Amino acid sequence: LMDEPLGALDKNLREEMQDEIKRLQREMGSTVIYVTHDQQEAANMADRLAIMRNGRLEQIGTPRELYEQPETIFAASFLGEASILPIRNLKHLGDKRVSGELADGLPVVGTHLGREMAVDTLCLRPESIKLGAEAEGADNVYTATVEDAVYTTGSIRYRLRIKGSSGVLISRTPTRPDMVLLKRGEETRIGWNLRDGILLKGE
Repeated sequence: LMDEPLGALDKNLREEMQDEIKRLQREMGSTVIYVTHDQQEAANMADRLAIMRNGRLEQIGTPRELYEQPETIFAASFLGEASILPIRNLKHLGDKRVSGELADGLPVVGTHLGREMAVDTLCLRPESIKLGAEAEGADNVYTATVEDAVYTTGSIRYRLRIKGSSGVLISRTPTRPDMVLLKRGEETRIGWNLRDGILLKGE
């Protein structure tokens, strides 16, 4: 059992120690229960993750399963960033495709992941949001206003408000030296593909 063993270390040393602990675990061949409040550390370290809420298990699975197929809004928001949008008037289109509306009446399409149709929330991961010309070929395309733009090492994080809607999305895009960065107040086209919309039941 390891209870937050790296909490006091700086970022670079913490990442080095994560690799060292995983190496030792493979050499020993023993199961390690690793407790952490750092979601990124949990995803980096785990073969299987258990997300707990109010003393009960919310969801168990591999990091990829929990990130790409969360079963609840809490699980979706806990592991990585997520934009949560209310949706309504869902209809089956066949082949696991559904259509509906955002809260303000804008049309949206998504993929139903085999859950009951009692879903009323759309979850989007920041890397799924396409911007500018890349958005034009997506299944869902809107105009949005940049509310905030934050440059981080190797990526830029945008906070985007869909025009004509109260919906706010978080986008994270890898940067390149030739990339033109959007500014606050600027309008851009945004979009995502139907397979990237995770349908969930609200809480």
